[in-house]
Parts: sequence; C-alpha cells; structure tokens
Amino acid sequence: NWVEAEAALSEAVNKKRYTEPEALLAYGKALIANKKSTEVPPLLEKPLAKTKDPKKAAAIKHVLGLAEMANGNFSKAQEWLLGARVDDEDNLTYREALGDAYYAGQIYPLALSEYEAVMAADSTRLDLMFRVAQAYYQQKRLTEARPLLVEVLKRDSTFDEAYFLLANIYMISAQSKSSSDPVSQYKAALSLYRRVREVDPKKRQELYEKIQ
Repeated sequence: NWVEAEAALSEAVNKKRYTEPEALLAYGKALIANKKSTEVPPLLEKPLAKTKDPKKAAAIKHVLGLAEMANGNFSKAQEWLLGARVDDEDNLTYREALGDAYYAGQIYPLALSEYEAVMAADSTRLDLMFRVAQAYYQQKRLTEARPLLVEVLKRDSTFDEAYFLLANIYMISAQSKSSSDPVSQYKAALSLYRRVREVDPKKRQELYEKIQ
C-alpha cells in the first residue's frame, strides 16, 4: 500500500528528522509509486552531496534516475543511472534501469548493451529477453529479434506482447521486396495476431485493424 507507506515514511523523514539513506530511499520510491516523482530530487540531492560511500551514492542515484524516468526526463535519468552503474559496477539492477532509460530515450544500441550484460548473468528472465528483442527490433535487426521472441513464447505461451512483436516482424518480412514467399509470411502474422486476441480479448484497436 504505497499511500500508507508514503504517509508513514513522510512522518519518519520530515517530523522525526530520520535521515538514514534507507528511509530516504524508501520514501523516494513511495513518492514515485504515488506519481509524485517531482518531489524526489529535492529530497535526495542534498544527502547525495554528503555521501562518501560509493555504494550508498549509487543507491541514491538509482532512485533519482527512476524519478527522472517517471518525470520523462530521460537524458537526466541516464546521467543518474550511469553514475549509479559506475559507482557500483556489480549491481545488475542499476544496469537494467540504465538500459530502460536508454531505451526510453531511443538510444537502442546502448540499451541493448546494458540488457545483454544483465542477461549474461541471468538468462532465465523472459521480460528481459523480450526487452532485448525489442531493442533489436527498434534497430531493424529482425533476424536477431525473431529467435528470442520464439524462445520467449516457448517458455510462456501467454506472453501477448511477444506474439504481437513477432507478428509485426512477419508483416515487415511479407512487405519486404526481398521476400520470396509473402503469402506465408502474412499467414504467419495473421495467426500470431489472432493468438494475441485469444490471450487478451481486450487488446488494442490496432490489433483488429491488422487482422482486417
């Protein structure tokens, strides 16, 4: 319950002057969850300036980066999160968040680099595998995105976004001048779009337009 968490942490931080990093970071995360991310930089920037421990500084920069992501300031988020990654190079959470910031800022090669580093340490996460596929897709590296999406769907047959992205790849292949069999590509795309509808009947309107 983020609303109650924010209230309790606000009292701890503001009324009791509890300034330990753990309390401030928890308060910052509660503010982000409650769509009050603009309040996070004033809360954390001064404590950051006083912090001499690199790992504690990294934790603060991570939350500042998440706040700027929520604010839509992707370049600033990238700065904070890159700082967190540099201060604590072994923390994969910071690398993943930095990848998200690069992706949101449409810097796909750098996003891919961060995602792949995290995947090298943990290849079991389907959400991360899907984001790697998305980064490939955005760079038009479709032959690299496709097998990842197939693998995601082998492991989770309800992953509707993976069906949708794979269908889009088949559509692009069908429309390519180099396609040797566009009909089969369209059929594959149609099958996948229909599968999305089966998994999520309330899927977006563009899905129905594609099926038509």
